[in-house]
Formats: sequence, structure tokens, C-alpha cells
Amino acid sequence: MRGPAYLAADFAFTNHWMSTDRTAVGNHLTADFNAQSYGGRLEGGYRFGMLYGGITPYAAIQAQSFHTPGFTETDVIANGFGLAFGSRDATDTRSELGTRFDRVLAVYSNAVLALRGRVAWAHDWVSDATLLPVFQALPGASFIVNGATLPKNSALTSAGAELRLANGVTLLAKFDGEFASHSSTYAGTGTTSLPSSKRTSHLRVNEYTPFCNGPSDVVTPFHHLSGDSHLHRSLGAGPITASS
Repeated sequence: MRGPAYLAADFAFTNHWMSTDRTAVGNHLTADFNAQSYGGRLEGGYRFGMLYGGITPYAAIQAQSFHTPGFTETDVIANGFGLAFGSRDATDTRSELGTRFDRVLAVYSNAVLALRGRVAWAHDWVSDATLLPVFQALPGASFIVNGATLPKNSALTSAGAELRLANGVTLLAKFDGEFASHSSTYAGTGTTSLPSSKRTSHLRVNEYTPFCNGPSDVVTPFHHLSGDSHLHRSLGAGPITASS
């Protein structure tokens, strides 16, 4: 929907080809399996045109699911250290309430500068992220593996500037951050667009997430429709970027 009011929805699916490789007491243990992730987001807002720019309050709800099948490690010498894992589904449902800001300036006769920002509050409902591996040689012997402890409430921030020249060249720089009581995640993105070709570069400035005991580099398919990018920690997500 176009105009001051908008409603946007999106859905994404990704298949992950995954493998593990480790050594235990001189034994080389490996495994291969496929995992699937699903994501969806619904967002609505209303833009108010002000004297110095636009203000857009918005609300959004999104959900992510990450499925791993049951798999067993290949134990070459069968010394009892190979593990078996049951299938697992991890989910994260997030609500967002926030406001976006934008302003367009004519900096030169042949150039326009667009400034954008956002502040928001996010709340996450995350499923249990534990695993229960079982030793193949000892079916009754198992232990618990805990995933990363994720905060329920986070503050989201974004700030960006886009310079558009009359000759078709566009330069964009953006900062995105997500801050909680025991963790913070932030990233910088730079984009250069030329009239005849387009080159895009993304730079992760820094990421700090304490108490992370699980995987933290699985890229999920979900992106934010608003054009913001996040290092979404839920389900071990990496940088997720979308451009409007």
C-alpha cells in the first residue's frame, strides 16, 4: 500500500547444507545434514509530513523457525565418542514498536541528500534452545547442550545517509544497532551505485554478544521490510540486510 499509511508483508525460506568436523581422543568424527529456516514479517505504519522531515510510527510482528533433522556422527574407529542428535525446531517471535525519521536536503544543484533514522523497542519470545546429544555406543548416556541466552527486550537503532547525484551515482552509509542488558550488536553498511553497474559492499563493524554458547554465524533468510539491517542474534543469525 502506498501513501502516508503503509502495510508490508514478507516471507522467506532457506535451505542450509551443513557439516560438522571434530576430533575426540584421536578419533575423527564428521556429520552432514540439511537444515531449513523460515521467516515472515508483517509491518504497518503511518508517515506524518512535518516542516523539517517525516515521522513514521510503526508496529511489526515477525516470526522465525529453524529446523535441524536428526543426524549421527560418522565414527571411524568406533571408540564410543560419536554422538547422535534428535531433530529440533527452534522458534523466535518478535514484536516491534518504533518510529522512523527521514529528511531530504538539496545540498547542491545536482545532488540530493536523504537522511534516515529509527528508534524502536523489540520483545522476543524464544523457544528452548537446548540440545540432548546421545553417545552412540552408550544409548543411555546423554548430556545437555545449552544455546545462547537471548535477551527478551532490546533497543533498536538505525542511522543512515544517502547521497544521490544527477549523473546517477548513489552513495549510501548506514549504521544499525541492537542493544540489550547483556549484549549489544551493531553493524555498518556502505553501498556504491553507478549508472551502468552496481557495486555493493557490506562491512560488519563489530559484534559483541556475551554468554553465547551456541552457533552464532548461521545466516537466516529473513530481512526487515523497512530497509533496515540487523545482526539478529535469534537462532544464531548473522547480518541480515535489505535495501529499499
